[in-house]
Amino acid sequence: MSPLERKYLMRLTAKQTVDGESDTLFMETTAAMTGTPARYELRYRDEGGDMHGTRNVLRVERGKSVTLFRDGEYATHLIVEQGVRHLSQYATPYGMLMLGVCGLSLVSDVSDAGGTLRFRYCTDVELTPVGEFDFEIKLTAAPTRGQTEESI
Repeated sequence: MSPLERKYLMRLTAKQTVDGESDTLFMETTAAMTGTPARYELRYRDEGGDMHGTRNVLRVERGKSVTLFRDGEYATHLIVEQGVRHLSQYATPYGMLMLGVCGLSLVSDVSDAGGTLRFRYCTDVELTPVGEFDFEIKLTAAPTRGQTEESI
């Protein structure tokens, strides 16, 4: 993958389980990526719900970690590293939380053509379990000039 920015169509599926209740979010948007398959940065904006317009940056080190930076009302700096518990700041409209985040799994097969990033983690507040989160991000190279989405 070149160091130049590449555009992708992004399909995100995020499942959260809190207090035994599960909820799944689906979102499609455009994302920009720079880096290499082993270490890349993915930038996108949330398109709906309470976080509409929020800028997100995912820094991925294949096989090691995913770091999420989010701005706005839900500002976040969250580190997901398999088998490691990190303390992460998470803003809400009601104030800042300090969350424990323990990575459960991380798989990335992203290349210039696109691919999939999957990661799972659980959270706690002062070692009291809060929830489990499962993300799947599918990337498809966006059409370039002269192409249509169907021709990719």
